Amino acid sequence: MIILTPVCRHRTMVKRSPHVRSFKEEFDEYGAELEPEARVWKTYVTVADKFDKEQVEGWNSSLDVTLIFAGIFTAICTAFVIESAKSLKEDPAETSARRLDQITSILLVVANVSNPESLNSTELAAPISPDPFSPRLVDVCINALWFFSLSLSAAVSLLAMLAKEWCYLFMSGRIGDPWSQTTKRQRRLKGIKKWKMEELIMFLPSFIHLSVLSFAVGLCIYLGDLNWRVAILAVIVTFGSVVVYAASTFLPLLKQHDQPNIIYPYSTSISRLIDRLWWKDESREQDSEQTKQDWRTDHVAVEALAWLIKTREASESTNTALQAIAGADPNDANRELLAKSGADRMISWRLIGLDSYSKNYERISDLYTRRLSFFSPPSAKDSASGHQKNLNRDLQKKIRNLRDTINQQIVTYTSSDRFLPTPDHIHALSIGSTAASHCLRSLAQGKKTQTQQQFDAAMNLLENFKNRQVHLHDKEIEYLMRGVAMLLSSLLVDCAPADGAQYVMKLNRKADTARSDQEQLCLGYLGLPMVVYALSPHDYPVWAWPDAIPYHLRSREERAIDVVAYYVSHPNPSELDQASSTMINLGLLELLSDPERYRLNSEDFKTISEAFNPGAREARIHTLPAICNTDIYSRSLKGIIKLISDEQHNLLDEDTKEIAIACLTVLNRTRLDHWPADTSLG
Repeated sequence: MIILTPVCRHRTMVKRSPHVRSFKEEFDEYGAELEPEARVWKTYVTVADKFDKEQVEGWNSSLDVTLIFAGIFTAICTAFVIESAKSLKEDPAETSARRLDQITSILLVVANVSNPESLNSTELAAPISPDPFSPRLVDVCINALWFFSLSLSAAVSLLAMLAKEWCYLFMSGRIGDPWSQTTKRQRRLKGIKKWKMEELIMFLPSFIHLSVLSFAVGLCIYLGDLNWRVAILAVIVTFGSVVVYAASTFLPLLKQHDQPNIIYPYSTSISRLIDRLWWKDESREQDSEQTKQDWRTDHVAVEALAWLIKTREASESTNTALQAIAGADPNDANRELLAKSGADRMISWRLIGLDSYSKNYERISDLYTRRLSFFSPPSAKDSASGHQKNLNRDLQKKIRNLRDTINQQIVTYTSSDRFLPTPDHIHALSIGSTAASHCLRSLAQGKKTQTQQQFDAAMNLLENFKNRQVHLHDKEIEYLMRGVAMLLSSLLVDCAPADGAQYVMKLNRKADTARSDQEQLCLGYLGLPMVVYALSPHDYPVWAWPDAIPYHLRSREERAIDVVAYYVSHPNPSELDQASSTMINLGLLELLSDPERYRLNSEDFKTISEAFNPGAREARIHTLPAICNTDIYSRSLKGIIKLISDEQHNLLDEDTKEIAIACLTVLNRTRLDHWPADTSLG
C-alpha cells in the first residue's frame, strides 16, 4: 500500500491542474453559462465573424458593381446631355442666320421696287420671330429623361460610397474580450435591422436600372425625332429589355407559390426586396414544410447527394455523401441519378479497399453493403425474392414517413411552453423519436439487439414512473407509447409466441392497479401497442372501402405500421381515444385465445382480467371491419374452455381457475349476442 505524504499530495494536485484547467475550458461553472466569461461568447464571436465576413463581402461586391456601372453610365449619359441641353435655349447662330435671311429678303425687295416710298417700313423692321423662344415638347421630354438619368446615377454613386463606409464600420473595432465584442456586434446588428440597411443596399441597383430605363426611353424619342426608321431597332431592344426585366421581377414571386420545391433562378433586386419584406415568413414556412414532407417524393435530397459526389471537393465530404445513400429511397429515378454521378463505382472501390482492422469496420462495412445493394434492381429470375424486396422497400418508406411525422410533432411540442426539459422527459421523447431508426435497422439487417435494448429501456422508464421515481407528463407518455408500438412491430416479426406474449404482458403490468405509493398509468395509453400485438399472429380481413389495401400481399408488420401511422397523423386525437379500449381488448383476447401456447401464468390472468373492459364502446379500428372481432372472441372462448376443461395440463391453480372462469363468463355475456347463429364453440 502506498501512503501519500502531504508533499506527494501537493505534487499530485499540481499534476492534475492542467486537467482541471481543461475541464474549466470545456465546461462553465454551474449557473455561469451566460456570464461574460462563459465559453459560449467565444463560439459566438467565431461564428459571427465568419457570418458577417461573408455577408459584408456580398454587400461590397454588389456595391462595387454598382459603383463601376454608375461611373461608366454617368460618363456616357453626360455626353448625350451636353448635346441635348442646347435644344432648351435659343441658338445664337440660328438667330443670326435668320437675321441674314431677313436682310437678304429686304435687299431683294428694295432692289425690285421702283418707288421706294411705297415700301412699308413697319414690315421691314419686323422681328425675325414674332413669338418668344420656347423649346419643343419633344426636346423637353428628351432632356427631362436624360437629366433625370444623369442625376440618379450620380446619386446612386454617392449612396454606394456611403454604404461601403457603413460596411467598413460594421466590421471594424472587433477587438477585446469575447463579451465586449459580442455586445458591440449585437448592437450594430440591431441597428442594421432596425434601419433597414441591408434592404437599402439591396435596392440600390434598382435605381441604376431605373436610370438606364430613363435614358433608353429618351434615346428612342430622340432617334424617332430624327428618323423613325433609325428608331425602330432602339425601340425593339428597349421594349425587349423591359419585358425581360418585368418577367424577372414578377415571375419569381408567382412561381415560388405555384412550385415551392423549385427556386426560380431569375430575379431582380425589386423581387428580392418584395420577397424579403412581405413574403418572408410565408416562404420560410412553406420551405420548412416542403423540406420535411416532400423531400423524398421530389428526390431533392438525392439530387443534392449526386451534386456533392460529382464535385469531389474532399474525400471526407465524398465519403459522407456516399454513406448517406444507404438511407435513400431505392427507386429507378434515384438509382439512375446517382449512377450518373459514378457513385456505384466509387462505392465498389471503397468496399474492396476497406481495412478490416480499421475503426468502426462493421458499421462502415454495413453502410457500404447497403449502399451497393441500392444500385441492384430487383432480379427477374427470383420473383419471390424480388417481391419480398419490394415489400421491404415499401415498409421502409412507410417507417421513414412515420418517423418524420413523429419527429415533427415532437419538435412542435418541445418548442411550446408545455414542455419541461427534464432528463426523464427527454429520455421518453428520445425513445419515441428513435424507435423508427431501430425498426429500419432490424428490417435491413435482421438484428434486433438494439431494438430489444430500446424496448427494455422503455419498460424500465415506465416501471420507474409507476414507482414514482420519475415524473412524466401525458405528452411524454403518449410519444413513448408510440415508440413502444413501433418497437413491438419489429420485435414480433419471427418471434416465438411465448416471447411475444411476454413483451405485451410486461407492458400490461405497468398499468396494473397501483398501490398507494405508486403512480397509476392510464390503461388507454396501451391502445397502439396492443393492437400492434393483435395484428402480429393472424391475417385479419380488411374492411370494405374503395381504396382498401390488399394486405394479403403485404406483411403483418406493414399493416401494424399503417395502423400506427393512421392514428399518429390523424388530425383528431379523439379518434385514438375512442378506439383505445377496443384495441386493448383485441390484444387481450389474442392472449386468451391460446393461453397454453402463450404460456400464461396465474399473474398474467389476473393482469388480463383487470385490464379487460367488457363495457368498452364498440369502435372500428383502422383497416379492420367491425365484424372481425367475432372470430377472435370465438377463439378466446375456445382457448379458455380448453384450458379449464383439460385435466392433463396443470397450468392453472385454484385461484387462477376462478379468474379464468370469470373471464369466460364476461366474454360470454359481452359478445354472445353479436355472433352468427352458426358459430360453434367446440
